[in-house]
Amino acid sequence: MPRKTFRAGFITLIGRPSTGKSTFLNEVLDQKVSIVSPYPQSTRNLIRGIHNLENGQLVFVDTPGFHLSNKRFNKRLTSLLYHALDSVDLQLYFVDATRKLGTEDEQIQKLIEGNNTPSIVIINKCDIAPPEKIINLQKYFKEKDWVKEIFAISALTHGGIPNLLSHIENALPIHPPYYPDTVYTDQHPSLRITEIIRHTCWENFKQEIPYALYVEIEKSLVHKDDNNEITSVDLDVIIYVDSKSHIPIVVGKKGSQIKKLRESSSKILKNVFPYPIELHLQCKQKPKWRTNSAVLNKTIY
Repeated sequence: MPRKTFRAGFITLIGRPSTGKSTFLNEVLDQKVSIVSPYPQSTRNLIRGIHNLENGQLVFVDTPGFHLSNKRFNKRLTSLLYHALDSVDLQLYFVDATRKLGTEDEQIQKLIEGNNTPSIVIINKCDIAPPEKIINLQKYFKEKDWVKEIFAISALTHGGIPNLLSHIENALPIHPPYYPDTVYTDQHPSLRITEIIRHTCWENFKQEIPYALYVEIEKSLVHKDDNNEITSVDLDVIIYVDSKSHIPIVVGKKGSQIKKLRESSSKILKNVFPYPIELHLQCKQKPKWRTNSAVLNKTIY
């Protein structure tokens, strides 16, 4: 029997903040490659997640949630979305079925309508949304000329995702794989590490410190064996906060919180990397870093 034609391509995930794009990507890959948070702009980079199939390769590009704002930090994040729409084969527009469509959705739809990339509307959170809201959204998008398909899913419970992935695979062009089939993300290891630490910070301080922090590796020491294979890595990592009052929150009494951060992050890293990573965490203040171009160049790309 002849082998089925191989298909591969790039798929951009776009939508308002907290519509479930990152949850979807992590669920499909069964790996934590993108930060999941109820706060806007938790995703700060174009994160590629690679889903390998027997006869296809789906390269998803997660983008920051589209957020109308004149702040330099948010404008820089939104510019990533525009960049992500270039040279992709398919775009998935995520809509939260539990919320009404807003001004940001109107802007996204204008953006989608303005390019020729095939578009699929993903109505997400259908496990908790009232059925009538899902039906109304389906009716609304069926009237849009730029919409090729509509899928109702739950990224959290995996509902509807298998059918969606099958459709995406068949919609991609015939093309050899872009990455080896052992790869699930093209993120540099340093970015993977800082994103995991930042995600742990979100989980621990999402009320006290919304997103006014970033993580940077200050120093690294890589240990190798006689075959030049990495055996372990020691990292000095700085958690930068915007306000001096945030430092005691991150550090905790007698270092209890930062110790908890280290242990939680190390536990995740153990499942991501094939070698031990020893973290040494510090917390420092960097005022107004979200308006500092040098910092934004390092943290948003």
